[in-house]
Amino acid sequence: QSPQLYKEQLTMSFEKVFEIAPIFRAEPSRTNRHLAEAISIDLEEAFVDYNDVMNRIEEIIKISITAVKNYSNENKDTEFAIPEIPEKIPRYSYDDLIEKMQKAGAKTEWGDDLYPSNLKKIGLEGFYFIKDWPLGPKPFYVKDSKENPKISESFDLMFGDLELSSGSTRIEKRHELEERMRNKGMKTDAFEYHLGAFDYGVPPHAGCGIGLERLIMALTGTENIRDVTFYPRDVDRLTP
Repeated sequence: QSPQLYKEQLTMSFEKVFEIAPIFRAEPSRTNRHLAEAISIDLEEAFVDYNDVMNRIEEIIKISITAVKNYSNENKDTEFAIPEIPEKIPRYSYDDLIEKMQKAGAKTEWGDDLYPSNLKKIGLEGFYFIKDWPLGPKPFYVKDSKENPKISESFDLMFGDLELSSGSTRIEKRHELEERMRNKGMKTDAFEYHLGAFDYGVPPHAGCGIGLERLIMALTGTENIRDVTFYPRDVDRLTP
């Protein structure tokens, strides 16, 4: 569904990997923020961790907002609700937000996803990161924290209650990947094309994917993802 494994392999030769391409979601989601086919901005970089990737995303968001503002100034008929961005995008830990939600009366426990309805209860607005998520639900390639093996070195970029990006530090050792895959009930043989690359030495690396349509929603104040998508594909629409 995405170039995740391929861009990790490419960090062996190219320290920085960048791609804008279609991705596909096999999820029956019928909301104003989900598509079955979308465009992803994918980044992967060697010799960095998830904190460095969050810094990269901050740069991308600032440049994007400047571009939209310039376009709006040159085209007076546009009606974009262009958001403001602080010098530093706030970074909240998963643990902190769970505690805030519980104090706000949300029925949630550690390990639960942070649902939009609960995010609204604590009034977070604009751009912010949620970092240090529980490791359990994360994909097999996400690295665990050195301080706490139950926590992952991962993050989501949010705009209000809308998720724009997910990223993490990746596992760079083959034996650790295989162990994680077995723990998740996955067959390592099916991923030999990927695992074999790690026999040659993959550097420490991290990366993310940014949903382009969702980013445009945030930059223009649009409520429905279909309004920023040419020929949107969802679970009910394949053509045109």
